[in-house]
Order: sequence, then structure tokens, then C-alpha cells
Amino acid sequence: MSYLGDLMHADVTAPAGSVRDSDTTVRIESTSGTVRVSCEPLLPSVELPYVKSLTRISRFSAALQVSGYLSRALEHAGALMLHASFIRDGRLGVALPASGGTGKTTAARRVPQPWSALCDDAVLIVPDAEGSYWAHPWPTWSVIFNREPDGTWPIRDSSPVTAVAFIGRGATVDLRPLGPAAAAVRATTSAEQLAAGRWPRLPEDTEQAGRVLRFESACSLAAAVPSFTLTYPRHADFWTPLRAALAPHLQASSIS
Repeated sequence: MSYLGDLMHADVTAPAGSVRDSDTTVRIESTSGTVRVSCEPLLPSVELPYVKSLTRISRFSAALQVSGYLSRALEHAGALMLHASFIRDGRLGVALPASGGTGKTTAARRVPQPWSALCDDAVLIVPDAEGSYWAHPWPTWSVIFNREPDGTWPIRDSSPVTAVAFIGRGATVDLRPLGPAAAAVRATTSAEQLAAGRWPRLPEDTEQAGRVLRFESACSLAAAVPSFTLTYPRHADFWTPLRAALAPHLQASSIS
């Protein structure tokens, strides 16, 4: 599990250790032939096959499953995982949810300085005690599996969430405000896109509880953070109109 710790800059020690974020601790204990992963009382424990001499594929599979369990634990602790890239510039941070193949990674790679990308496929959105939201990066597993340029996703790195912009292709740049109800539906859909492919599977009552929690978290996020729909041609500048639209929100947060 040190492999997962290296990817996420998380606190991991084997054979008996933990992956931590905030106050959520996932314990990992290896026994003969299995690895027991637990985060009680938030989630029931699961047992995964344990291979002493891990190949690259089995190491990838183990890290993927433990991270899937960790993401569920964080959701039960109030976080929301979106199928989104996340771009930032100082105090300005924007989640860009989209379905696979519709522009998340391209958008993250195209933004010019002083913009930068926190992540390009999945982002963990976490509320704080004051009602603000913070974005944390999550690994892009296709990059890891395909051995594309090595990278890490330091889960403790964070940026304030100024807005959520649901992106798509269009003939012109078109940025429109989205009401909280519609934003909640879209955020839930984005979260469920990731949840549907996560392993290991947990008991159905736990999975159902997770769906309810994701919906509730999406509603809370949509009520607290402005949302937009953003369509644009593939090579268009979308970040300038986005910054202009968010300027009043930044000013309001500075005053408050």
C-alpha cells in the first residue's frame, strides 16, 4: 500500500497501517492471503486478495480498490467526489464536471498561466465547518494504468471552490447560470458516474446509503456554491469569460 501512499501523498504504512484524510482513517491489515480494509463505524470492512509478490497489474488493482473504499469513507464523512477536472488561479477555483471524453482533461491541459490544474478526472469536494468548500485532487487511474507521464495527486493539497461549471461542446462560448435544483441534479449525476465503476462493491444497504449521501451532499454544494453551464468550441478561450462571471462572487466573499 506504500504505492497508493506515494500516489496520493497519504500516510500509509504496511502491513498494518492507515490512509488518512482529515479525520477519516482507513485501516489496512494484511493477513494470510488477504488484506482487510476497514473504516468502522462509517463502512463495513472488506477483504481483498493479497499477493505477496505484486505485479504491476495486481499492484494497480489493489491500489484502485483501496482508493475506492477510501472515497466511500470520505463520502460518508461529508465529502463529494465529482467526475470533473479542477482549475485554479489564486483564490479562484472551479470544478469542471463532464462525462468521459467530453473535455475535462483537455480543459485542464489548455488553461494558461496563472491558471493551473489541480486534477483532470476526479476531484474530492469537502465542506469545512464554516460552510466553505475545498477541492482535493484524486488520481487519474487511466494515466497510471497506461504509464503516461508519472504524476502524483497529493490528497492534502486543496483549493477553495468558487464555482462549479458543467462543461460541454458548443459552437460559441456560452456561460449560463444554473439554479441550485438543476445544479444538484447534475452534480449527483457526476458523482454517480464515478461511483458506478468503483470497487470493491459493498453490501447493497451500504451502497444505497452512499447514493443518498451523495445526493444530499450535491444539494448542499449546489446551495452554497454558484453553478453554471459552460459550452465552447474545442480550442476557444473559456477561462476569460469564466473569470469575469465569477468576479462578483470573489468580491462578495472578500467583503464577508
